[in-house]
This record gives sequence, structure tokens and C-alpha cells, in this order.
Amino acid sequence: MSAQITRIVIASWKRVFNTNFGNKRIELEYGHDQTKDAIYLKFFMIDGSDKYEIGDRSLGLDGFFCFWLFTHFRRLRSGAEGVVFLLDEPASNLHARAQEELLVNIGSLAGSDNVVIYSTHSHYLINPKWLDSSFIVSNGDAPPNGVEEEFAHSSATNIKATKYRTFVGKHPKQRSYFLPVLGCTGLQAI
Repeated sequence: MSAQITRIVIASWKRVFNTNFGNKRIELEYGHDQTKDAIYLKFFMIDGSDKYEIGDRSLGLDGFFCFWLFTHFRRLRSGAEGVVFLLDEPASNLHARAQEELLVNIGSLAGSDNVVIYSTHSHYLINPKWLDSSFIVSNGDAPPNGVEEEFAHSSATNIKATKYRTFVGKHPKQRSYFLPVLGCTGLQAI
């Protein structure tokens, strides 16, 4: 199990940082916590003679590692047809290049019968080819002064998901809602 996780995760990190990581590897430790009567797994990064828990490093490293653990290996589980992956801001705490790597892997997750649904504010996590299946989520109808007005009111929540192109057509001046898309395409606001 350690060798397989090492192969997948380290290969991805090599693509992100465009460097050889030498003899880094992932090691697992498992056991039984008598006080909680629970089985546990701990993941460690081994770097030469140094050993540290994955969770003790940066939030970005932890998130990137967990993404691989919970997506790649879930797809391989027997009977894993039609998996729906729900990812909330998967780019949080990640370097720009790591976000780009994540986008490539999200694309590969969405093969065959799998569905990937994720939220993002990062332009690195937007593929313009996917805009026809993208949505803008807002609290009610788009306020005339943009997203800032949503936070100025304490009214009831009325969450709406509107197809990206429909939203832009109806609210072309609501630039703050689609800034990430403008950032990834290099387009200017209307």
C-alpha cells in the first residue's frame, strides 16, 4: 500500500515541481487505539533519514495528498462505477502549479460513469472547455451592485445555481461573479 501511494503521489508532485524528489516515499503506520477502541492509519513522508506525518506539513501538501488518496484510489475500488465526487474548494492552500495539476486530474476523474462537482474561486481550476456544464451560485437573484451587496443584507438565504452562460447573458455587469473565468481566459470584463 505504501509503495502504491508513493508511486501515485510522488509522481504527481514531480510534475508539479518539475524536479526529482530523490528518495522521498510515503509510509503507512496502522494500529489499534485502545482508549478509543478504533483502528487508525497514519501517513508519513520519509525523506532520507527524516520522517514526518503528512498532516504536520503545510495545508497545501495535506490537501494535495488527501485529494489523491480520496479520489484516485476510490476509483479503483471494485464496483466503483458511477462515483460522484463532490469537492469543495479543492484548490485551497495550493500553489498555482499544484492547482493546474489538480485540474488535469479532475478531468481524468470525470471519465466513464464518474461525475465531478466542485466549487472554486481560483482561475487555475477553471477549464474553459467545461463552461457549458458550469454554474454560478448566488444568493437569490444577482444584486445590482454585485456580490458585495449579498453580504450587506441579512435576508433569508435563497441559493440559486444558474448556468454560467445564462448568468453572464442576464447579468453582464456582475463581473465579480465570473472574475475567475475572465482570469483563466484572459478576457476583459464587459
